[in-house]
Amino acid sequence: MDVEYWDRVAQTYDDEIFDSINLDLNGIVERRVEQYQSPDYLAGDFGCGVGKYLPLLARCFKKVYAIDHSEELLKVARSTCARQANIRFMRSDLARAKLRIPKIRFAVCANVLIAPDRKKRQSILRNIHRYQPRGGHVLLLVPSTESVLFTNVRLIEWNRRAGFRGNDVMSESLTATATSTAELLKGTIPIQGVLTKHYLREEVMLMLDGVGYEPISVDKLEFAWDNEFDSPPSWMKGPYPWDWLLVARKK
Repeated sequence: MDVEYWDRVAQTYDDEIFDSINLDLNGIVERRVEQYQSPDYLAGDFGCGVGKYLPLLARCFKKVYAIDHSEELLKVARSTCARQANIRFMRSDLARAKLRIPKIRFAVCANVLIAPDRKKRQSILRNIHRYQPRGGHVLLLVPSTESVLFTNVRLIEWNRRAGFRGNDVMSESLTATATSTAELLKGTIPIQGVLTKHYLREEVMLMLDGVGYEPISVDKLEFAWDNEFDSPPSWMKGPYPWDWLLVARKK
């Protein structure tokens, strides 16, 4: 998903990209941000997209740096957040960021570390770490591998209840979700046909530790089944699918 891809989807963002903060069933994002809010702190949204997190950050912190590599996404963000005077918008490739900004006390990185390229993901996270002071916090949201597997369990049960038998029970399940066993083992699973990195809980905790963060909290950001399936059956309730939401402190 390069900058050209994001430039193309800027005008249809809400139709194509998962809106994690507004589809959060339990309001866990808002609670975690408010837990660390301060009128004296600087915040940064690294990979801000069209600015879904910016109004919350602007309300909770002194100043917010909104950073993205897509000028088209930034245009939308500037328009929707025009009333928030404490937001500064900046265009930068986070994998090669050389930003002239002060140290960011509270950083958000929401569904940004999703490229199949491991080196690119590591570069982005290391850059965020570089722009934070010791003791600064990062709120990290990533897709969950466990949720993909659980979603397939529910789909198989749906097929059984619908009367499918034998191999037909597995119709449209994981074999259609993962391009290969190797990709599944790496956690690179397609979302709407685009290979997207997913994470095991312990995997993302180790990743944070490896670049110099201490994980403090791990939450499931749950969302409704209709974000996974068209017209899910009424019996399909909780547990719901989820992304991993972590807060970590720079060592």
